[in-house]
Amino acid sequence: MHKKRFATRMAGVVLAAAALAAHGQDAAKAAPARPSANLVELVTSTDSPLNGIAWLAGCWAGRTGKVEFREHWMRPAAGMMLGMGRTTTEGKLVGYEAMRIELDADGTLVNSWGDATQLDPRLHSCFFDKDNTVWIASAPSGMVQRYAHDGSKLLFQIGKKGVFDSSDGTARGKPLNSNAAQYFMPSSISVDPQNGDVYVSDGESVNGNRRIAVVDKTGKFLRQWQPEGMVTVHCLTIGNDGLVY
Repeated sequence: MHKKRFATRMAGVVLAAAALAAHGQDAAKAAPARPSANLVELVTSTDSPLNGIAWLAGCWAGRTGKVEFREHWMRPAAGMMLGMGRTTTEGKLVGYEAMRIELDADGTLVNSWGDATQLDPRLHSCFFDKDNTVWIASAPSGMVQRYAHDGSKLLFQIGKKGVFDSSDGTARGKPLNSNAAQYFMPSSISVDPQNGDVYVSDGESVNGNRRIAVVDKTGKFLRQWQPEGMVTVHCLTIGNDGLVY
């Protein structure tokens, strides 16, 4: 609920800014005064662990086949960085999200990690299981990974980075929806707390797979199904009632 309210609020800010720009110079004159340069200097010069990733601020964009993704990140302030992401296919919106990187109550960055040789540049979803290990779904790469809770060790990986479940192994190939532990664009992930089975929504794009694939905690393929009436299968979660949503 909080994330939904935040996303709505951010959307309102973006629309308000666009409306202000459309009014031209007259609207600009009527707008409140901008914050002083001293405020910006204070924010960016504070000795904060977030300054180590301040380079993230700005716009990032990429494309995989007909799918285009774009993220906008704000500069570090108030102990956090805020961002918004949007995914489109042939100009049509297929997903959006609000993102936050935040420090703990003592102002300390709890943890971070990243190895470009292992991780994909765009990490789409993660889930901490009852064993306190973290599962990561990397939509553009076609792989799912399991790490120690602090990211210090890659426990194992399902699929190969850059190899897709398609007719030619690329994002341009025909999606196969194979009965195998191999993915096209895994976009969301959840783990059953009862038996450790891993549920993956393999269907970020309308040009890719369209299924829920289930593997056990060792990565062995168990089963799959294609939800009725869905063009893409972008997100999922397992409820307290044991049902998949």
